[in-house]
Amino acid sequence: MARPVADYLVEIGPLGDIAPPLALFLPETEITPIWPEEPEENPQVAIDAAREEGRAEGLADAQANFAAELAQAREGFATELKEARQQWANAEGERLREQLVAGLAAMEERLSESVARVLRPFILAALRRRMTEKLVENVRTIVGSADKMKIRIAGSEDIVAALRDELQTVPAAIEYVVQAGLDVSVSAEPTSIETQLKAWTDLIGNEE
Repeated sequence: MARPVADYLVEIGPLGDIAPPLALFLPETEITPIWPEEPEENPQVAIDAAREEGRAEGLADAQANFAAELAQAREGFATELKEARQQWANAEGERLREQLVAGLAAMEERLSESVARVLRPFILAALRRRMTEKLVENVRTIVGSADKMKIRIAGSEDIVAALRDELQTVPAAIEYVVQAGLDVSVSAEPTSIETQLKAWTDLIGNEE
């Protein structure tokens, strides 16, 4: 037998008495959402982050520019320093060369003077010895070419003494006269001999 329609109808009362259909089946506790709630974005945080990122990029660019300028400055300084050193070396080299040349010239002059002072007595003695030998040879030649010739020899005491010793065996009348000076004169008519010892001693710087 069919049921009456009233069995399928729900009695409708005031709105507050109507319960939601799901409420009949759900527990009376809070339901955890399946997807987590996203936190609200703070615009200030984004601004601060952007500002920090810009500051970091600016600092990196500044450091890179500073490093490049520093490297360029160091390279320029190294070049200038090298050029300055080269100029200094050239100037000092020229100055040292001039000093060296002047020093060597002065040393050579002093050495020459020292050698001359040391050798002057030996040179003078050699000249006198050679002069004496030539005078003796000339006197012997004169005596051999004429008989009874009178000969006069004048000169310094030491040379006159040396000639007297060398000519003591010569068969001739020889007059020895001591006089000032270095040169010796030999007079034998019509021959006359005069040495040039003074000129030689003046040439080697001996002033007597």
